[in-house]
Amino acid sequence: MLSVIKLGQKRQNDELKELLEKLPSSQLIDMVVSNIDSIDGYTLWHFTLLGLASSDRCAGRRFELVMAVLQHLNVVELSTKQVFDLIARLLTDLPSLTPEQLVEICELCIESIRAGDPKCLTWKHLLPQTLLQLSGNAGRLNANGMLLTGAEYRQKVLEEIFKMKLQLAILTALCGMFRDLTLSKDETSIFVTKVSDSLKNIEPLELPPLACQLFHVCLKHPSLLVVPLMALQKYFHKNYYKKVLSNENSDTTDFDSIDRYSDSEIREAEETILFHLSNVTEFRVDEAQTVAMFKPFQNNPEVLLTPFLVGALLAMSKINRQPDTTDVVSSPIMAFLIKLIAISEQEREMCSQSAWCRGRIEPSVIARIDQLFSILTENSQEGKEVVTPGLINFAFALLLAKKQPKLHGIAINFFQLFIKRRFIFGSGIIAKIKKYLFADLEESQFNTCLTTLSLTNALTVSECTNTIQFIMDYLLLINGTHAMRFMAFIFPLLRISHTIRDRYIEVLRKAMYNGETSTRIMGVFGFCSLLKQLKNNNARRSIMGSGGGNYTQLTISGMSLLSQAVYGSQNNPNVHFDMLTLEIMGMLRKCFTQTLEVRQMLYEALGRAVEFNTQLLPHVLQFIDWHFESFFGENPKESFRIDFDKCVRYKGEMGEDYYSADEQRPIVVYDNVGRLTAFMVHCVVLCDQHDVQHDTGAVRSTLQLVVERIDNLSVDDLGIAGTLDAKSLVIATQYLNMLEAAMTYCAYKTQPDNVLLRDFVRLFKHHQHCVEKFKKMEPKKGNKKQIAEASANASTLNASSKIGISFKPENIWDLATVERMLHISLDTMTNYGKEEDLKIFRGNRDLQQYILKIACQKLESLRSMPDYWQVNHSKRIFGHLAECTKLVYDRCIKKTTELIGNGGLLVAQAAVECFRQGLISAVELYERKFNDFLQLICCTIGPSFKKELFAQLQTIVDECFKEGSEPEPIGEKIVVGLLQCLELLYKSSVANQDHLAQGYDWLQNFCINTKLKQKSFAIIHRLLFDLRIRTQTGAYFDSIAMRLELKFGQIAAEETSPLFYFKSITSATAEPTFHYLCAIFRQQLEEIEHLILRTNSLMIRLKVFGLDDTDETSQLLKSIERSICSQLVHILGSLTHLCNANLPLGATMDALIKLLLSVYGCLANLSKHFLARHAIVPISYDVTKFNLVVKSSKPLASKIYDLIPFVEENIIGQDEGDEPVNSAKAKSNRDKVLRQTKLIPKLVFRIETFNKIVMQLSKKTKKDLTYLLHMGTVRDFRIKTSALVEAIQRTVTDRTEMDEDEEAIEPQLDPDNADDDDDDGEGSINHTACSNRSEVTGAVKQTRANKTTLSAEALALKNLAKLNERTRKAAKKRALEHASEEVEVDPPVASKKAKTANRKAASGSKINKRALEDAGAVQNVENVEPGVQPVARTRTLGLPRRSARKNDT
Repeated sequence: MLSVIKLGQKRQNDELKELLEKLPSSQLIDMVVSNIDSIDGYTLWHFTLLGLASSDRCAGRRFELVMAVLQHLNVVELSTKQVFDLIARLLTDLPSLTPEQLVEICELCIESIRAGDPKCLTWKHLLPQTLLQLSGNAGRLNANGMLLTGAEYRQKVLEEIFKMKLQLAILTALCGMFRDLTLSKDETSIFVTKVSDSLKNIEPLELPPLACQLFHVCLKHPSLLVVPLMALQKYFHKNYYKKVLSNENSDTTDFDSIDRYSDSEIREAEETILFHLSNVTEFRVDEAQTVAMFKPFQNNPEVLLTPFLVGALLAMSKINRQPDTTDVVSSPIMAFLIKLIAISEQEREMCSQSAWCRGRIEPSVIARIDQLFSILTENSQEGKEVVTPGLINFAFALLLAKKQPKLHGIAINFFQLFIKRRFIFGSGIIAKIKKYLFADLEESQFNTCLTTLSLTNALTVSECTNTIQFIMDYLLLINGTHAMRFMAFIFPLLRISHTIRDRYIEVLRKAMYNGETSTRIMGVFGFCSLLKQLKNNNARRSIMGSGGGNYTQLTISGMSLLSQAVYGSQNNPNVHFDMLTLEIMGMLRKCFTQTLEVRQMLYEALGRAVEFNTQLLPHVLQFIDWHFESFFGENPKESFRIDFDKCVRYKGEMGEDYYSADEQRPIVVYDNVGRLTAFMVHCVVLCDQHDVQHDTGAVRSTLQLVVERIDNLSVDDLGIAGTLDAKSLVIATQYLNMLEAAMTYCAYKTQPDNVLLRDFVRLFKHHQHCVEKFKKMEPKKGNKKQIAEASANASTLNASSKIGISFKPENIWDLATVERMLHISLDTMTNYGKEEDLKIFRGNRDLQQYILKIACQKLESLRSMPDYWQVNHSKRIFGHLAECTKLVYDRCIKKTTELIGNGGLLVAQAAVECFRQGLISAVELYERKFNDFLQLICCTIGPSFKKELFAQLQTIVDECFKEGSEPEPIGEKIVVGLLQCLELLYKSSVANQDHLAQGYDWLQNFCINTKLKQKSFAIIHRLLFDLRIRTQTGAYFDSIAMRLELKFGQIAAEETSPLFYFKSITSATAEPTFHYLCAIFRQQLEEIEHLILRTNSLMIRLKVFGLDDTDETSQLLKSIERSICSQLVHILGSLTHLCNANLPLGATMDALIKLLLSVYGCLANLSKHFLARHAIVPISYDVTKFNLVVKSSKPLASKIYDLIPFVEENIIGQDEGDEPVNSAKAKSNRDKVLRQTKLIPKLVFRIETFNKIVMQLSKKTKKDLTYLLHMGTVRDFRIKTSALVEAIQRTVTDRTEMDEDEEAIEPQLDPDNADDDDDDGEGSINHTACSNRSEVTGAVKQTRANKTTLSAEALALKNLAKLNERTRKAAKKRALEHASEEVEVDPPVASKKAKTANRKAASGSKINKRALEDAGAVQNVENVEPGVQPVARTRTLGLPRRSARKNDT
């Protein structure tokens, strides 16, 4: 050994060669093998191979040595470096080995792989190079007795590896070996699938290196990455996430686990795999490729929306690796994840709305997105940050989704949870929200997100001072309306951060002096909102140091020194609150020099502030009472008047002579004394309710004076004379508002010991009298030259504009006032006044109706209130809403029958509408609290309140139709309103399956037993159909279709046998019921289309992952397909009956044809699915029932082809009485025909497309389905002879009467142009005249009775030829007049005999010979025998050929 090494080191190759030749083979092998694991083993191996390689005689000995060493390496355990060095040295000698020797090495490697010893991995680096060397051999080689080429032998080796059972211990090394092999996509797919199938048995700690190698193998064909990722998803779900999801709400630990693997091990393995995935795919697989590999599975979102796969998608995204430099909007992966969540939420909604969908899609299978984000947050909380940047940006992608409030809510909930757990990310998240906050001021999701975070994580948000200061400063630069909405997030921070509060005050101070009105309004709103939550403990100003004084504020102005001294005393326990309030009041005093909008915001916002914070009342009353008193003069008790000149004046100093008679003077509105009075009433009432120690005697006496004397003011006292102009309109409106404020004072202060309730009735009567009087004083329509909205909505009104005005006063009562008045009106348990006064009050039906009407308006207006009032978060408004609705329900709705019997129809109608508006507002604004809302209005303890509510409303509806009586017109509105309330309740989330089932049974019995004579009552069918599909499945709507078929009248008489008979479907309700039925069918078709997409995704799963779950997935696939086919059979049967109905043309017929288009589109998609599916899983028609679908389409297609001529005949029948008097009328009729029939060619095309796909499927499956099809009729050029005769006769007659110089218009008879007007709107159609087939038939018979000796077809051809000839002449004449060059026109081809006959004819027209020849007619038209059969179809009727038309022009 030493000699060999010594000679080799000295490069004495000849001596080394001689030495090795002299050694016997056995001795040489023993020397190398025994020393291979020593320190000099590699050196000996190298020089031995070097010496043997230089001699051809030693080639055999060298190969024996190589094989011996390789076999020895499979026995002994060497370090990885030693093995790699030895094999790397051998690889340099591979080109010198013969193919047979290379084959023997390959066989040894295969045996080593089969043995599966993880300590002996010589084959890992040897086999790829050996196969590569063999592949380059052009000749054939002997491989185990077979003559193969190198490529064939390589394929044989790969197949042998793919077929053998792989040992788990060598999978990682095997994947590393396959990285070095150049594999085709199919070979890679087989290997990756085989290894992925073995992953379920791998230990967690061994999983990351195997996954890394497997990802590398897939890199050459990135679409295969989905295979190992799906396998890993199953692994982690089985071993970890399944347990996490089952223990979601339990406090379990991992300490006593007896599982095979610990949770921490699995989480570490998962995090490491995601790290490897991110590194492997970076720069090699872009996001578009990633989306492409997962896109086939997107319609099974529950498969992809799992913690591991979402983490894998995030790990492969660029934004996860480079979050600071990548835009979330441009990420395809983020868009794909958003789409997955949208599809998942759509499926959840579909399952809630359809019992059939719930049977096809397990609601428990649908991914819970909140649960997904919770798990991802938990994973991130453990310090494993591989996908944390991507997760945060994913939430931002959800927030950026356009018009997706559900996705926005998911993202907001995630941020709320994430910042609680990982507050270290709070600053960055808030800064990124700021980036998008002002990008689109109309979008509110980022503002909502920031407000929610401020409420739930106030301490974390308050630390982001720089971001908050930037947002507050930016509020001055945008519109004030949007700024008030953005302000909401600041309010929770004001209580805990003096720095933010003082900065906020500075911003508001700047806003008060801004030039924009909206910004000044924002300043007022901000100060009032600050006052609303101001307390002594959060009112200390942080800018004041110990040496600067504790109480003196820098900007206290407008307050007396005495007030400052009193409030600033050391003995005042609320000194900080009082001093800061005085400072803010001093700044708000500027509002009295501002415009009307600013003052109205002051009254409204300050009113809300004092209601929440009654400590403000003394300061507010002291602040505003002088302003209020100034409107009533110095001594109102002696001479009561209201100074409206302080509210509205004419603009400028110019006299009235400056303006013309037609031009009124512009005005300026400064204040609204009515709203000011209402605000003062509010403050006084709050002082009395909360025992505030403040003297309100002066204000109270003024308000009492207003109540007593305001109705004594005459129109002249108000300054209104003659016709209302802009100024008098504002005065009239504010005077009515004063009356409403006075009624508010009476309502709140009424007691049994006063007469304020009587004053209320008096003021109401005067209010109604004034409204009628002011209405009569409106200017006539010709004189309305002023602004439309001249009431208190604008500070400056230019009366010179030409827009008419109208007197539409707006009631100023708030919801609390409405509740108080409803209590007085309806609550008989409380004594609000004297008995006789209450009797007068409650006996005035006009007053009761007015209160309910105003309550309805106020409940409806809650939904349209600006976002900055945060109505949906207000507990106060929720309480008022519930109380108002409860009073109306308990005192009016329950007594509807009694009210109707006593003649109170209008009151009952107003109560029903008020109740409906209350329910709608509660659902839209307080959806989460809707169950509590219903419990409050029902006043029922226990879970049965919803059942009782439904039963109560159903009973009222039944009583309205008791004994077959039909409600009056007003009663009709009451019933419709109650049904709308029931519909709203059934559609809400509070109705469970028991309620829906009970409601369906009631509606079913009602419709069977009740005859409805009003069209509006058809809403009950809409509700019934909706409950049917939500609660039950199976055949049902075919009976409805049969009833509609009989009610409209049948085209072809057929026997029908419905399962039930609805009396409620009458001639009045048939048409709307038909539209509701079409809507149900459209919904069912949408569900079927979605399930077809799901089956396509299942089919892809079978194609890609067919090794493990073929049986389970294929059974699921067949089950869904069978359900789809069954549902389609029901729909097709129902539509067959509808197509036989004598439907009126117009919207009804268009709805049917559009529905048929959707049906055949759905059928085509299902057929395409089966066509693609047969290649993966063979189709069994008996199992899937697709043959029944094809069979059911045959009678439907037959009815459709019968329906088409019926439509055409009805259109012609419509035009019977409308003889066109000119070319424009004729063109209008032709356009009308095109509009009515424009969808028919599309429908025929859809039918033929479906037939074509079924034929392809029959050919592919070798099972004939074509005998079940209706093969259709060629309709493009099929002409109804009798109808054509009439149409052409009328047209020719009209043409003859027209002047020859008048421009001729070509008749639109070419069917190729039928689709040109596809986008035309639907014309007005006489529905009463379009469904009488007998009239059309009678007209045709009359024409046949009056025919001449010529046959019908000959007459049609002759008239058509005349029409064509006249058209040609008119076109030629126009061309000769306007063209600069002569245009040669070829004369029409005709026989000599025909020309002779035409010359003799009085009309002088020519006959189109080519048309006659193609129709099989004789050349001489006059000799046509009457018995000739009618022409069935021809391609020459209609317009001249295109070439002729081009020449004519």
